[in-house]
Amino acid sequence: MSNEMTRVTLNLTPSDIENVAKLTDLPSIRNRTHAVSTALAFTAYVAEVLQSNGSGLFFRDADNEIRRIVVPGLEPASSREAAFG
Repeated sequence: MSNEMTRVTLNLTPSDIENVAKLTDLPSIRNRTHAVSTALAFTAYVAEVLQSNGSGLFFRDADNEIRRIVVPGLEPASSREAAFG
């Protein structure tokens, strides 16, 4: 992996800016650039996992219930067809 940097310009919605601000409040996030970079890396990883083996993304909520997270655009085609078929 290269450390070469490429400057990009993003058009962000107010909601996007709010999400970046939430991430920059985390102790491990250094600045807005780091927040966006971390979000992109996380999304790329989730997309790769979902596309490679058709598995799902889940979390356990405060009531100890297991919930499936649906990420529009990242679900494998077979999952979308089953959900919306």
